[in-house]
Amino acid sequence: MKRSRATPFLLGTCLLLSLPTAFAQAESRPWYLGVSLSLTQVNNVYRVSELPNEGQEVSNDDRVLGTSLYGGLRSHFGRQLLRFDGSLSNSNYQRNPGLRYQGYTGNAGLDWQLGNDLSGSVDVNGQRALAPFNPGNLPATVSKNIETNRGLALTARYGLFGPWSIDAGLTRSERDYSLALYERWELEQTSRELGLRWSPSPALTTRLVARQGDGKYPRYAVLPAAQGGGYQEDRFRRKDLDLYLTWQPSSLHTLVARIGQGRTTYELVTANDSKGTNYRLDWTWLPSNKLRLQTVLARENGAENQQRGLGNTLAADALNSRRYDTLQMQMAYALATKLTLTASVAETRRTVDNRVDGNTGNDRTQTASLGLNWAYTRNGSVGCQLSGDRRRGTALFGQAYSSHSYGCTLRYGVNG
Repeated sequence: MKRSRATPFLLGTCLLLSLPTAFAQAESRPWYLGVSLSLTQVNNVYRVSELPNEGQEVSNDDRVLGTSLYGGLRSHFGRQLLRFDGSLSNSNYQRNPGLRYQGYTGNAGLDWQLGNDLSGSVDVNGQRALAPFNPGNLPATVSKNIETNRGLALTARYGLFGPWSIDAGLTRSERDYSLALYERWELEQTSRELGLRWSPSPALTTRLVARQGDGKYPRYAVLPAAQGGGYQEDRFRRKDLDLYLTWQPSSLHTLVARIGQGRTTYELVTANDSKGTNYRLDWTWLPSNKLRLQTVLARENGAENQQRGLGNTLAADALNSRRYDTLQMQMAYALATKLTLTASVAETRRTVDNRVDGNTGNDRTQTASLGLNWAYTRNGSVGCQLSGDRRRGTALFGQAYSSHSYGCTLRYGVNG
């Protein structure tokens, strides 16, 4: 639920968005602006095998009309780069009008450099969207639940000598839900890191990073009236040591790897303490000028360990997951100059903790998609996609399900 702690992020966003005006005279700014219209048919909106009885009439089969306005800019002034990317969207559910909502995504950033040795970045981001109805690690519901995420990231890097450099970073993130049922899983966390980097050549970079994070669930438990009412929070601390490797032996191969050890400890519910080895292997291969393949293999331990780059390709959220393992493969093939075929498959296996009673469960989620995109002009494209996902196993709150959807999206944009 929204609280006043969002104010610093809103102010930070406004500050970064005001910078283009200040530097408008520095040089002309490349920009882009576009609109999109989509129509998607979904056969299992609530991702359940059977609709729960919550005293409201809903339909699990629906048609969703989506409209979006998106844009961005890049502006150089001296050695600094100002950038912004964002979108405003509206999702109109035809049979479930109570789910209609307006969402947004936004990222404003500044890449700065002082001299030849000191550089860094500032990023402010935010996102508002409909939360998953049956994530498997939180209660299943058919009620509208808006999830809002905000983040701030500061980084700095200093060149030492030769191929060696050091870097430091600070990140802050917050997550809110509009549904009271989910308020105990609202989250605030701050992370600090210090890294040592070695880049002997443009093709090879290694980085050793020590990271410490602190956070809390502000509304973890409701206190009884005899104790004054209000909420009891659960604080946690996380420590990680990671080794990163980026290797590009040729223009056809890129390998990005990470391996490390992490540990999370809680003040209130110590049974949720966790530790383990985390890794991620990301291999991109271009066997021809028409085909691009990407494979990701990853394991994460700890409820609050972020997915760190896996993005929305995961069908299962890391929240409250003691451990999750993911294998993901993607393909893009140019059938013709303006026609591209895409496909992806993924499987995620999780061990999930119930933060209410401490019990655990396991599940397996599989996803697949097939798409075709046609760039009918330099500024416009139309794409259609068929996708499906299913879950098996017992993950506490959640239940097994299968779902599929299909639809098309029309886009048109201009560049300045």
